[in-house]
Amino acid sequence: MIRNDYLYLGVAAVALVAASTPAQAGDTPIYAPAPAWVDRKPVPEVGEAEAEADFSFLLADRQTRMKDGIVESYSNYAYRVNDASLLAQFGNLSESWNPENGDFTVHRVAILRGGQVIDLVADGQKFTVLRREANLEKLSLDGVLTATMQLEGIKVGDTIVFESSTSYRDPSLEGEVNDVEALLDNKLDVKSAGLRILWPSDVTMRWKAPQSAGARLAKRGAVTELVVTNPSLTKIDMPDDAPTRYRIGPLVEVSSFADWQAVSRTASKAYAPRATIAADGELAGVVAGIAARTSDPIERTAAALRVVQDDIRYLFRGMENGNYTPQSPDKTWSLRFGDCKAKSLLLATMLRALGIEADVMLVNSTSGDALQDRLPSFAVFDHVIVRAMIDGRDYWLDGTRVGDRIGDIADTPDFGYALPVTAAGSDLIAIPVRPLGRPASKVTLGYDSSAGITLPTLFDVTVSWRTSNDNNLKSSRGAVSETEYTKMLDDVIDNYVPNTGISERSISFDEASDTTTIKARGLSWLTWDRVDGRYEREFNSAIGSKKLTANRSKSEWRNIAYSVGTKTHVRYATTLRLPDVGSGFAMVGRAAIDERVLGTHFEQAATLADGRFEADETWRTVAREIPAAQIVAQRRALAAVKADALRIEAPSDYPGTHVEAMLAARAHRLGPIMDALDKAVASAPKDEIAPLRSRAYVYELTQQYAKAIADLDAIIEIDPSAGKYLWRAELYARSDKARAEADIDQAFAIEPDSLDALKQLVELRLDHDAYDDALSAIAEREGLGIEDKQIAGLKASVLAAAGRGDEAMAALEAAGRSAQKAPELISARCATEARYTLGADRVLADCTRAIQLNEQPSGPLINRAIAYAKLGRTAEAIEDIDAAIEIDPDSAWAYYLRAVIAKGSDAARDRTYAAYIDPDVTRDLAKIGMAR
Repeated sequence: MIRNDYLYLGVAAVALVAASTPAQAGDTPIYAPAPAWVDRKPVPEVGEAEAEADFSFLLADRQTRMKDGIVESYSNYAYRVNDASLLAQFGNLSESWNPENGDFTVHRVAILRGGQVIDLVADGQKFTVLRREANLEKLSLDGVLTATMQLEGIKVGDTIVFESSTSYRDPSLEGEVNDVEALLDNKLDVKSAGLRILWPSDVTMRWKAPQSAGARLAKRGAVTELVVTNPSLTKIDMPDDAPTRYRIGPLVEVSSFADWQAVSRTASKAYAPRATIAADGELAGVVAGIAARTSDPIERTAAALRVVQDDIRYLFRGMENGNYTPQSPDKTWSLRFGDCKAKSLLLATMLRALGIEADVMLVNSTSGDALQDRLPSFAVFDHVIVRAMIDGRDYWLDGTRVGDRIGDIADTPDFGYALPVTAAGSDLIAIPVRPLGRPASKVTLGYDSSAGITLPTLFDVTVSWRTSNDNNLKSSRGAVSETEYTKMLDDVIDNYVPNTGISERSISFDEASDTTTIKARGLSWLTWDRVDGRYEREFNSAIGSKKLTANRSKSEWRNIAYSVGTKTHVRYATTLRLPDVGSGFAMVGRAAIDERVLGTHFEQAATLADGRFEADETWRTVAREIPAAQIVAQRRALAAVKADALRIEAPSDYPGTHVEAMLAARAHRLGPIMDALDKAVASAPKDEIAPLRSRAYVYELTQQYAKAIADLDAIIEIDPSAGKYLWRAELYARSDKARAEADIDQAFAIEPDSLDALKQLVELRLDHDAYDDALSAIAEREGLGIEDKQIAGLKASVLAAAGRGDEAMAALEAAGRSAQKAPELISARCATEARYTLGADRVLADCTRAIQLNEQPSGPLINRAIAYAKLGRTAEAIEDIDAAIEIDPDSAWAYYLRAVIAKGSDAARDRTYAAYIDPDVTRDLAKIGMAR
């Protein structure tokens, strides 16, 4: 078979047989003509379409004969390569087979060139057999060999023909045979395709094929022939969230098994004779030790399972007729390794010796929910587990897993159906769906925002999970550098808390409970949204983040169920300490939840008391899928719960970040935050800038500008960017204009079209009344990618500040007044007119329009307030200022203007806030006549 990413057609049939006469198996390819039972198809002529295509499939013919317990699979492929870049890709042939169970026979390898047929085998080219175990890295010793041939002398325009067959037999299946063929995807556009399966007419076979495949059965003397007239079908598009049974491609199945009971009985003949433990062997002593320790059947089951999982490593063994025949329990114990067959037989036999009923079960680990729709055969199974019965309850045990403990043995796997291996024969049984007995992960997360909700928040987190579910950190310990391992730990912590600096971290492993635990401390910036003039934080609950993305809009999808996904069980405990013992804070929304939605049971309980918010959550999978008829109702149920999402609301007069930093510093509440930041910086990897960035910002908030600049120096050394240079320039602007301009130049060097850099440069020069220099800076950036409307707004602000009001308005007029095309120009007009008393007849209209066009219009509100104040309309001015502060509680201009316009009892406080937020606020407002 030709195998590469494009050509591999998924046609490798699972053919499992037993025979009364042995096949002539060999570990080297046989070179012989095609067998007489094959109906050979000619290679189609190259037509106009094939002649023009870079690559074209001309022939894909497959034929199978099932006779005397041997399955012979014949294939004939022909393809044309018309692109030199594809010759290497398609010039290598390969085939795999198990020499202990059959042969690989090469019938023809040829090149068709014009009217010439070049027989490569006759010319001396042979396949090379690779002796290594192809799947050894997957813990598999299957005995399979791979033969390859690198085609010599192929040219663009050649047609390559590869005709071969393999045979297969398995003596463990008592003369039964089965075959599964995946139909080709017609997107491959094969010019001629065929699929034909033969068997003796005196053998009863059952078969199954899609109706659209056009399969028909015919008897030709002593042979029955199943011909698939349409062997190329497009796999029907299915939603990604559909259960696996919907996503299996079209198959043709043939089996001599009468029913599932026959499969069960046949398997039993391979397992039952080996289900013994030597009385004087070491394994018998292990079983006796378990029996002596406890008489409780649950404890005995857990102990036996742990022995099989922890003491016997997994290794698939497909040699020596091992595909369906397990090795004996004593041999498995002696070797200390085994595959799913060996481990399951070992476990079942140990349990029986301990007085516990146990059966070996055949399952499909990837598409088990489709078993009830499949033809009875061995080909549909790929895994073996054990079912134990204790006091009338079933326990599903998988010896190939690791880490299962007594709290896990009642869990059920997501395999859908299973077939008990019994001497009397059994039918398929459904595997029940049960919630996981213990959490797959537990999270305890504590936040301390007592210093302020807009400041860095101290956190303390503990995360634990079953090591066997994810042992990457355990296996990597000691295998990677300490720095790399620290990054791995931090990546895990980041999944649970959006931290900006981890000051302490640790990891531990508990073998007894199969648990990995990470503990960490540090700082995080929690998000508090500004809604209707107050801060609020939505509690990020599990059900709140749940989404039902099921798309059943296509008519052919409307009856398709929704797959819930991987089974889980999580416990999450969150606490949050609030400032001022929670004074003025309120919990709003649904605090208690006990709902089953989308196959998951969600439980939540939340409280807020004495400044401490607590929320405990548990969510557990309770269903494998949602029937199509329930999807709409489930979507509505989810929306109803999410509509009343839990959130915490701060007091309406809660201050902004700068003011809160000032108040916290004066109350000496920042000590723990700074200590944690220092530790985070010290312990961070050398290339990690997040802790430095957080500390620099806190230094800036607390007006420790020199320290902030020092941290930014280190940040820029590690990861320079335009934004970081501009940040440092803003800090330098307070004391060193030259250094500020130098940093702005560095930002322009990285981003020549940076509007932020130009704004900052213009503001810097305006601060020093350098109007001509500011205009020159704007002129230098014209045509470098900054939008004309932005250039016009900046130019107008400079001209107006320089006392050239008419020119300022003319610049804005020249850029256009269409609010729909350039709302920024309306905002610029509003600012220019209000601040410099220009356009008195339209300033209020322009500012009102600017407010309407901005989603967060704090700036236009302040400018309209200035206009109102200059017109003597004080009440309206104050109303706009209050509205601006509701949107942006960090506006120095708003606080200062309220102080000078309202002149109320809070004026002194507002002046203090304004001066802290921006020490230059009095100077700036004096320039527009608003300082008092």
